[in-house]
Amino acid sequence: MPELFPENSLPAKIFFIVKNQHIMGFGGPVDLQHEVVFRWMKTLSVPEEDFERCFELVNRAYWSMRKTMKEESDSNK
Repeated sequence: MPELFPENSLPAKIFFIVKNQHIMGFGGPVDLQHEVVFRWMKTLSVPEEDFERCFELVNRAYWSMRKTMKEESDSNK
């Protein structure tokens, strides 16, 4: 795994904590539970001015992971 820029280490840590906190639908995961992300951002003391950027990075990582999961699922059919 490549080394992260220092400003990305906290969003990465939060992503790895919350990556399985899905909102589930009938067909599987629908979205990430945003309130869990916000709770961890507060717990890990993300500065208020970095909240939006941190959430965006965590959410982007989640959707990238979901895309990969879907592609792997589709290739196994």
